[in-house]
Amino acid sequence: MNLETELEIYLRARVTLIVLVTAEEERALEVVKRVCEKANRSCLTWDMAEGFQFLHSGPRGGSTPPTAKDPMTALEQVEKYPVDEAVFVFKDFHECWPGSAIKRKMRNVAQRLKFTRKSLLVTTPSSKVPDELRDEAVVIDLPPPGPEELEEVLEKLARTPGSKDEAHPSRPGEAHPGGQRTDLQPGPKGICQGHSDRRHPG
Repeated sequence: MNLETELEIYLRARVTLIVLVTAEEERALEVVKRVCEKANRSCLTWDMAEGFQFLHSGPRGGSTPPTAKDPMTALEQVEKYPVDEAVFVFKDFHECWPGSAIKRKMRNVAQRLKFTRKSLLVTTPSSKVPDELRDEAVVIDLPPPGPEELEEVLEKLARTPGSKDEAHPSRPGEAHPGGQRTDLQPGPKGICQGHSDRRHPG
């Protein structure tokens, strides 16, 4: 089962707190966005630097995201948000977990969201979830990309201005379109890394 299908199942099941373990935040957000677009759900991201931003406004998401610069206010805004079908992606929220009040607030919000169609999704490179949240959270990993996804990444890179030569380097001794020869063949390094195991907290 791929991540996109897995997220769809959890959201339909009204799982209110999902912890997505990944160091590839941008790639993770693309998957979440596709899931929300397919289901016509509003999707907002939140981080300490920029507050709330729309990832996908949805049919009733409006044009102005809520305002919150601190984690406690952000969690309060999740409950107040007028659209019932919405996903809130909290980026790097594991950095806020050491605060006992934040953990208690997140637990309270996750419990109350069970009566709605809203869900909290935390993206984090760490698989450590506070004991206070383990009963509320489902922990999943972003798996490594398959061949089709890698090919899509390379095609996007090839279409990026100024990146064509790097995406499709000439073989050693061949000339580039500009007439220059190359003796090295660089390849894409570290495009994506991830873990495929899915863990549910015990």
